[in-house]
Amino acid sequence: MQTPNFALFIALAALVAVSSGVSAQKRGLLFPWDSVPADLSSGGFTQAKCPKAVSYIDWESWTFSPADPAFEFIAMARTQNDVAALATYMPTNKAKKIAFLNEPDLPGSTALPVSTAVQIWNQKIIPYRKSGIQLLSPAITSDESKGLPWLAQFMAAVPSAKPDYIALHYYGTDATAFQTYVTEVYNLYKLPIYITEVASTSSDITSVKAFMTGVTSWCDKQSWIAGVFWFAASRTANTGNVVQSALMSSTGARTPLGDLYCTS
Repeated sequence: MQTPNFALFIALAALVAVSSGVSAQKRGLLFPWDSVPADLSSGGFTQAKCPKAVSYIDWESWTFSPADPAFEFIAMARTQNDVAALATYMPTNKAKKIAFLNEPDLPGSTALPVSTAVQIWNQKIIPYRKSGIQLLSPAITSDESKGLPWLAQFMAAVPSAKPDYIALHYYGTDATAFQTYVTEVYNLYKLPIYITEVASTSSDITSVKAFMTGVTSWCDKQSWIAGVFWFAASRTANTGNVVQSALMSSTGARTPLGDLYCTS
């Protein structure tokens, strides 16, 4: 009897999985720094209770201690003022990735000129690569008139120090438009993508669920999408035009939308 070629068998099995559209686990959770500690367990946001999630972001470089350690923590320097904290917390937070800047193209407190971002990137962020840390680009908004030009200038200025991942945000109601936009950015830079914030701006929960399904099911199947983070698992963050997108209720319980995100 001929000995089976197990290496070939494993390779073929992997190929079948990919061609069949079997999804990878890549969903993430967003926990604001002021989250109620008990919510992350009693609300159903542990890895065991939220098996579709594999990582979390708290918009800080320090870990949110009640978060399940089974989740990968992605550190963030949200603004230029938060870069200094990386030196304090990166030695102990176990993060293997840094997200650099949050919506620098948006007028307001997070706005930052491209030239300043490039200077900080080269002087303060790139050196983390020596420790094996992977780097996410500044996360631009989905306002294409602002975000795409900002990112284009940034990428043109760092040709020999490109990020490992492109970070994007998206708020809207049309899952097809989301897919088109994310694909457009991928085709521009051919780097894997993290959608570090996404939510529906619809006031109709049926529409919100349809948007979520269209976003997550599609992202799960794209090999070049590294992660997708729905906004948000929080009692208070979902206000204004994203109130229906909450994964957590005002009492800390997981919403039906949270159930869909965590388990479907």
